[in-house]
Amino acid sequence: TGRGADPTSSDPIWLQMLLVAVSLTVAAVPEGLPVCVTMSLAIGMRNMTAKQALVRKLASVETLGSTTIICTDKTGTLTCGKMTTVRVWRWGQLYRVTGQGYKPEGFIYPCDEKTQSDDPPNNAAALFKDVKRDGDLAPILTGFLLCSDATVELGEVVTKNDKGVETVTKEWVGIGNATERALVVAARKVGVERKEIAPAYKEEVQNPFSSQRKMMSVLVRIIERENKSASPGIGCFNPIVGDCAYVAIAKGAPNRIIDRSTHVYREGKVVEMSKADKDHALATVNMLSGQALRVLAIGVHGYNSVPEDASDTALERDLIFLGLNAAIDPERPEVKIAIKRAANAGVSTVMITGDYLATARAIAENIGLLPKGDPANETRAMDCRGLRKDGDALTTLNKRLKDGGLSAPEKEELKAELKVIQGRVDKITKRTRVYARAEPFDKITIVESYKRQGHVACMTGDGVNDAAALQGAHIGVAMGSGTDVAKGAADMILLDDSFATIVAAIEEGRKIYSNITKFVFFLLSTNVAEVFLILIAIFMGLQSPLSPIQILWLNLTTDGAPAIALALEKAEPGIMDEGPRPLSEPILEKIQITGISIQTFFETAFCLITYIVGLIWNTGSWNGQNNDKDDDELQDGVRRAQTMVIYLIVFLELLRAYTSRALRTSVFTMGVFSNTFMQYAVAASVLLTLFVGHTPVIMEAFNMSYLSGREWGLIIGLFPICAIIDEITKAVYRATGYGERPKAVLKRSVPYKSSGSNKDITLEVKHAKDASNSEIEDRRSSIQASRSPTGDYLREQEAPRGNREARKLNGQAPVASDDFHVV
Repeated sequence: TGRGADPTSSDPIWLQMLLVAVSLTVAAVPEGLPVCVTMSLAIGMRNMTAKQALVRKLASVETLGSTTIICTDKTGTLTCGKMTTVRVWRWGQLYRVTGQGYKPEGFIYPCDEKTQSDDPPNNAAALFKDVKRDGDLAPILTGFLLCSDATVELGEVVTKNDKGVETVTKEWVGIGNATERALVVAARKVGVERKEIAPAYKEEVQNPFSSQRKMMSVLVRIIERENKSASPGIGCFNPIVGDCAYVAIAKGAPNRIIDRSTHVYREGKVVEMSKADKDHALATVNMLSGQALRVLAIGVHGYNSVPEDASDTALERDLIFLGLNAAIDPERPEVKIAIKRAANAGVSTVMITGDYLATARAIAENIGLLPKGDPANETRAMDCRGLRKDGDALTTLNKRLKDGGLSAPEKEELKAELKVIQGRVDKITKRTRVYARAEPFDKITIVESYKRQGHVACMTGDGVNDAAALQGAHIGVAMGSGTDVAKGAADMILLDDSFATIVAAIEEGRKIYSNITKFVFFLLSTNVAEVFLILIAIFMGLQSPLSPIQILWLNLTTDGAPAIALALEKAEPGIMDEGPRPLSEPILEKIQITGISIQTFFETAFCLITYIVGLIWNTGSWNGQNNDKDDDELQDGVRRAQTMVIYLIVFLELLRAYTSRALRTSVFTMGVFSNTFMQYAVAASVLLTLFVGHTPVIMEAFNMSYLSGREWGLIIGLFPICAIIDEITKAVYRATGYGERPKAVLKRSVPYKSSGSNKDITLEVKHAKDASNSEIEDRRSSIQASRSPTGDYLREQEAPRGNREARKLNGQAPVASDDFHVV
């Protein structure tokens, strides 16, 4: 009859073999896999949207889990995006501004530059009246107001609670640039409002802000010189520009304004601005910037008529320097925790901002991006002007190589030069955590450098000029408040603009990839077992234990539903303590391959034993061939044996679906019934299988039979064993560390300053798997033994301690670095 052929069948041998081949094909292909992958990604996108992260490209969901570095803007992402003026400086006097947000309430009073106490004095109200009466700040704040497009008005804000009930409240709402809103509010506090001074000034020309000039300017016609109203803003420029009919006002980066100023207004007079005056003004800027304040300067120039050339080049020169405005953008309360979570996950965070270096460094220390007061911060923060020359050179060289027309020696020479410059840039970016005075083009240089180093880079941006950097990064993240161009170039949009949302999206990306590996492991172990079951049965001269329609039924119902439930599994504990997954990593690692091999062996063995026992019980022969029985009896016996195999596979797979919820963690640790969707999937699969196996017409279609109590007893005795073996296997994994994904690796510096010494002692544990404590403790002991009796005590600051052995990260993605410091 031929190996594996059915001696009772009238079908030719070739047709029976074709059915066997079809059975193997159906068994080998997990039909539910594409559906599960698509559903997992789609559900992940839905979950991210609920967390205020709108993913525009499906493939980005998986890439997020591999992110090793986040290049983030500061304003609105790390900070609240609500600037508030807290200091105003005119020559010779610093003023403290109280109040928060856009509400035009608070005092402005003189304060000492050295102390700058945030606590208002008892006579703050009286001092504020003097400031408004004397009009000392009117030219500065009026100039800032006229050179701004933002508005702040009292409006209605509609909010919804969890139940969808709307509440309407009256709040001050700002429209326009966040920094300019702060200027509008500060001017209103001294009584300068746009609608009141509108009749006195008319804007004739505006040169918008550009990231290259770092300033904007307007030319305003002075209509009224005499102040006939209560507003101190009318006539405030008379002592500065005299009888000029027009005044050019420029506001922007202090160094640019000061550099273009030739005179300064002080003590009621316009005098020439010397180099010493400029140095003093810049020192004041540095003092304010060091307090994490964003500083803007303002200068003016008088004209008798509209100049023929009213371009920015013409208007923004020969300025009369008036003063400074310093505003603070409070850090988002969740940022510190989010940065720490990212660091624990092996994801570095770098801040890219247009702020002054001192401002950027101070903010980075406030949010925990840099250790506070560490002298090494001087090298961890840089002004992007030091990077820009090499960035321009890289652009030029790449363009020349791309354009072609070069001889072979010229190409080699350019490539060698390109490599040298790239190495120089990479050396800088490796150590830098804060980029100040950055322009959009600098972002491209930075992200390309990180990509060369093997990082999976996530870049944020909101402007039109950020589009190139967003497209160049592995994950481009646009702000919900950003431009349409930036959103169109991005892979993901932050609806709430928050940095913490990026970290939450990374966690979701890791969870999605983890779930994909779980149901791939589950489906493949089952399908491979079915293939081996059929092959071994055929090689033993038995009929195929499963027909094509039976295999298809198993794959679509008992495999598909639990696999979808695995796609909905919650994130495993500690998923954000692991290092990032390299993009090149195969979806099946050695732990999955080992698990599939073990499960395939035992599932195949138990199913084959069940099939042979079923044949012996129902046909009287282990191979289903018995001359003492007619063909109908033999065929019925084979059908009962096949039915036993089907039920065993169904119950075995459904129980294994629970243990497949984690590759290393015990299901009892996770909670057997913690995945509600799994209960529904298992219940539905069991009911459908029993329905098919006990409905006469459908039974015939699927070639199934009723089973006896003895046959059910064998199935019930065998089906839990594979799940038990899976749990034992996971226990061995945990005990031996087999297949364990390396934990996030941090570069940990431990600076310590003894009271008797000005030197910092630093310990660095490089690329260790959640570094062991022994090195840190040994160093701690030596420091404590050498310090003076009155020396400072040591304490750990914002970093987890590890007690696992150091392991070399072979073939892993570049390790993110973070600071572990004991002060």
